[in-house]
Formats: sequence, C-alpha cells, structure tokens
Amino acid sequence: MQSRSDTVFYHGGRYYDSAEGMIFPNDRGFTLGDGCFETICIREKRAVFLSDHLSRLSLAMQILKINKPIDMDHIEMIIEKLCATAHRADGVVRVTISRGQSERGLKIDPKHEASLVVAFGKFPPQKPYIKSIISSFRRNADSPLSRIKAIGSYQENILAMDEALSYGADDAIMCNHHGRPTCFTIGNLLIETADKQYFTPPPSEGCIEGITLKNMSDRILDYRPITIDMLKTARKVYRTNAVAGLVEVTLIGNEGA
Repeated sequence: MQSRSDTVFYHGGRYYDSAEGMIFPNDRGFTLGDGCFETICIREKRAVFLSDHLSRLSLAMQILKINKPIDMDHIEMIIEKLCATAHRADGVVRVTISRGQSERGLKIDPKHEASLVVAFGKFPPQKPYIKSIISSFRRNADSPLSRIKAIGSYQENILAMDEALSYGADDAIMCNHHGRPTCFTIGNLLIETADKQYFTPPPSEGCIEGITLKNMSDRILDYRPITIDMLKTARKVYRTNAVAGLVEVTLIGNEGA
C-alpha cells in the first residue's frame, strides 16, 4: 500500500489512507474519553525512543485497567509498516488505545476488547523558541491520570492552550493544586539556573515522565519541585516534547499565576 495522503492509519487489522468510518459510535474512547495515547517522532522512517514510548503506553494501560492486552511488539510492527508506507521520511505517529465498544454506563466489563488506532502524519512546522503564559488551570498531582497520557484527562490542557493563545502565547505552563509549576500543555518543563543547574518537576508533582528529558545525555537533571519564584528567576526556561525536542521559552505576563 503506497499512500499519497497526509496521514495513513491502522485500525482493526486494516491499513487506510483516510480516517473515514474508523470510530464506532459506542467506543468508550469517543463517548467517555476512556483510553490512552502516545505521540512518537519519526525521523528517516525510524521511530525515536520507541521502546520508551511503548513502555509508557503499557503503564498507562495498567493504570486505566485496560485488561485486554495489546501486544507492544504488534504495535511496533504496525509503526514500521506505516513508516514504510508513508511517502515522507519524517513525521509523527500517534498511537491511541481505547477500552473499546460497550453499552452505556461507566462500569468496566472485563470482556471489553481494546481498540487500537495508529496514525502516521506529517511533521508539523517548528519554532526556534516559543512564548508561554502561566495558566490559571491546575493539574491534580494526586491523580494517577496526571502521570499518563489519558484521553479523558486532557480537557484542562486544551483549555489552558486556548487561554495561552488568547494572550498571544504559544503554550501555557500549568501548575498543580499546590501552586507549583509542573509542565506545559504539550510538554515537560525544564529550567536552567544562574549557575547552570537543570531542574525539572518529578511525576509526583502532577506531570508525565518526559521521554525526551530522560534521554538528554548532555544535561544532568535534578528532579525536584519547582516554585513560581524559581521559574521567574531562571536563567533559561525550556519546553521538551517528543516532536519539537528542546525549545527555549520566553514567559510573558498574564493573570493565570
């Protein structure tokens, strides 16, 4: 299969060059946000840090109690095929797993069969630096959902991003309920102090463990809670994520803090 579309998909044992008819009306990922996902950078038709992403995806399935196992080796094979199929060498893969189809209600049925969608899309344009606000929306550090990419827990991130755009910013730093900065809406937070030490919040602060951060061999990271004062007096502030990598951030004024 050779596709010329912007995005190619795998779903339900088949490969597609469009998303037509892929979502079932009673899929819990659609009706309840009951699922998880990973976003993976593709360079020269190879997935970057793939084993780390699949490990984090497996952990998310355990936390959400998606009991129907999905073989991570099978997902790796699908990604490899999509990379070979796509007409571009660089791109972004999104792996989405939902609990699958069910009747109405919240009860988890052990007979649910998880649904898997893997999509390969084009690599988005990137900026050499971004502007960020401190959002008024908070993350719940006590919730296990704050430490995984759960579909249903991203609404606050969406609203925080919308808030950032309303101030003319590119992203927003979200604090936890203790008022401490935890992460961006679409990435991890890293600060560089005046004496060139590097601090990033640990997952216990309400953020996802950063794969790009973990694989930064040129910096020695200190995982510790970060305060607003540390953020505002930092020599440099960075955002990291799988797609953009390390990007320098300029904080702009807003009322969110």
